[in-house]
Amino acid sequence: MERKQQVPAITQKTIEDYLFSSNTRLTDQQKKLFIQIALANNLNPFNREIYAVAYGQNFSIITGYQVYVKRAEASGKLNGWNVLSDGEKATITIWRKDFEQPIIWTVKKTDFDKQTGSWKTMPDFMLKKIAICQGFRMAFPNELASMPYGREEVDEH
Repeated sequence: MERKQQVPAITQKTIEDYLFSSNTRLTDQQKKLFIQIALANNLNPFNREIYAVAYGQNFSIITGYQVYVKRAEASGKLNGWNVLSDGEKATITIWRKDFEQPIIWTVKKTDFDKQTGSWKTMPDFMLKKIAICQGFRMAFPNELASMPYGREEVDEH
């Protein structure tokens, strides 16, 4: 019998300590929302599993792409995965122990490339991160459906 790995519980104090120490400029209402989402998904901001990005009056709550892989592994159902990029698109293939066929998902550069920052210097890596986030949410909907999006999926401006 396969045993699921236990993810240590995150507390409100942990999240409040992070917000205090990170100088994240959020309103009180935004802080409350960030705390609720982190607690609901058991995401630790100190481990870069979740973070808030403020811009103007708005903000985004972001999940680190590694969280998707960790949660899938912790489910005991992951049977391997692979992601490849050709510079214009990235395709992820995810095998689950309880599915006969793999889940295959492709993302296109034209759908996400903002021509800024990391997209200019490492577009393949950015494409792969989006494929990982989206592919794992599709392959593990019960474990990952309520997670905030990965940074690369969110248009912050």
